[in-house]
Amino acid sequence: MRKSILPFSQVPQLSKSDVAYATSDKRLEAFYTYPPALATFERILSDKESTIYPRADLVEVLSRQYKNLALHEKVSQNIEALGQENAFAIVTAHQPSLFLGPLYFIYKTLTTINLAEAVEASTGGSKRIIPVFVLGSEDHDIEEVNKANLFGKQIVWNPDETGAVGSMSTASLANALDELRTILGESDAARALFERVEKCYQRQKTFAEATQAMLHEFFGQYGLVVLNMNDALLKRHFVPIMKAELIEQPAFRIVNETIEQLTKLGFKAQAVPREINLFI
Repeated sequence: MRKSILPFSQVPQLSKSDVAYATSDKRLEAFYTYPPALATFERILSDKESTIYPRADLVEVLSRQYKNLALHEKVSQNIEALGQENAFAIVTAHQPSLFLGPLYFIYKTLTTINLAEAVEASTGGSKRIIPVFVLGSEDHDIEEVNKANLFGKQIVWNPDETGAVGSMSTASLANALDELRTILGESDAARALFERVEKCYQRQKTFAEATQAMLHEFFGQYGLVVLNMNDALLKRHFVPIMKAELIEQPAFRIVNETIEQLTKLGFKAQAVPREINLFI
């Protein structure tokens, strides 16, 4: 029997009225393909079945990224399953964040695991649905990810580095770990928790690797697979998109067209694209 975080029957569900409320504005129907309802996944999976994915490369990258971690059996099975044609992924993503904060980082993780279990159950076991957490480790905005709030106190990590946050060294986290130990206290439970966190940061060289280790430490037993996208093999598949972005700037044109359409319908723009939307 699969070990769930929470039986899906106990997870708050979207009622028909909730779904209707979320999608009832007819003005928005042209901007999305699938309504947010569990029943929609049958159609999504059917649409995705005809797509060819570089599964072998994905499995190779994941196997390499997990080589320094003691794999939970379910994670090992899920990585292997991703190489098979009947496996699909429910994906969430975030930059590597200090001690897995803020709280919605955890909410993203739990939601992805629970939804993957629910969708797989809805297929009657005919398809494997894998929960995947993608780390946006090339993000440069250290101010977004270097703080953790706990019990009314804030821990701030100040690395003496620039560039991609995920590539920064864990050596500079010693002070942040000391603060965490103090805030947690000296109870047996606090010490046990701190030891689990500390080993994730001390045994890994980079902040992205430490974040993967933390996610695996606390959620690996539920089959969560963590993928660091900062990998040369994965980027080879991204080359045509990067080339198009550099030469033709399609994102700038497409997003601005969409903003214009939404503005005409009375909605406020939520994002402002640059002419070249790449980290350079």
